[in-house]
Amino acid sequence: MPGYSVCLPTFAGGSAFTKSIEWTELEAFALKAESLGYSAVWVADHFVLGHEEGEHEAWTAISALAGATSEIRIGTLVLGNTHRNPALVAKMAATLDYLSAGRLDLGIGAGWYRLEQESYGLPWVESVKERMDRLEEAIELMKALFTQEPVTFRGRFYRVTDAPCQPAPIQKPWPRIWIGGGGEQRTLRIVAKHADAWNIPAVPPEEYARKSDVLRQYCEAVGRGYSEIERTMETRVLITDGSSQADNRLASWLNHWRRTAGHEPLANEDAINRAKSVYVIGTVDECRAKVEAYLKVGVEHFTPYFLDYPDTTSLEIFARDIMGELGAVPPKRQGTLDTQGPQ
Repeated sequence: MPGYSVCLPTFAGGSAFTKSIEWTELEAFALKAESLGYSAVWVADHFVLGHEEGEHEAWTAISALAGATSEIRIGTLVLGNTHRNPALVAKMAATLDYLSAGRLDLGIGAGWYRLEQESYGLPWVESVKERMDRLEEAIELMKALFTQEPVTFRGRFYRVTDAPCQPAPIQKPWPRIWIGGGGEQRTLRIVAKHADAWNIPAVPPEEYARKSDVLRQYCEAVGRGYSEIERTMETRVLITDGSSQADNRLASWLNHWRRTAGHEPLANEDAINRAKSVYVIGTVDECRAKVEAYLKVGVEHFTPYFLDYPDTTSLEIFARDIMGELGAVPPKRQGTLDTQGPQ
């Protein structure tokens, strides 16, 4: 059975109706998702996507969500590795996993958005290869900090000396590591070696199947079981009654994303139809059929943004008529739990 979780629009424009970000709405949406049986809530890690209307910093947001919820897992899809020192990230992750009683999923990627790096005075690495090399080394360092005590690490990019990481994470050997991206030359190689879960932005089913085959080949090359890696996909969901109202909502969201990329607003019929062809948008029967199509090509877990947020209509219908009919797995924890952690 598949898993289903919820991406929270912690930045303006994350849904068709988020012109500004209200924390009370985010918290209420997370609690509703928890009550409906979704397995996790996720936040993105960006600094300027919301433009002047704003956004919440990812780690602070999931820490607050951990305190507001009790059962649902919390995580990042995905942290930009270039935003923080990975040794510090490991310490933050260990602390949050401990305080949340083992509910953290740690999503991370190489980073891609030059504007937010430079806006915040962070160094930008132009070379994609170097950013991928940094990501792989960062994961190796974090795994060492999660499992050894103390750690001395001398890498090409990162170094620590006698670094402790106590209290350690409750999940053993570490919080589940999700790696985001679909690059076939480097990203999927790193996924095969290091990831507990792989997350990719929405692509057509046939492309997902092809990338999954590439991942399978990399797993075979490194001697790792393909089934050890949970295969997931981030998408957008909007369940409609078939009226033109859905197109208006979709156009609003598409215009925000064009603005984010520095383009003039343009959400014409072709753009709307392309979005409908990739995302889970339509009547409940149409959406269920789209989910089933992805299940057939190997998607094991869906991580959607609901485009009618903060309205919970699509969230509720999806839980009742899609999760309820297709089945849903309970939240996954990593390995064993340290029973000496907070209960």
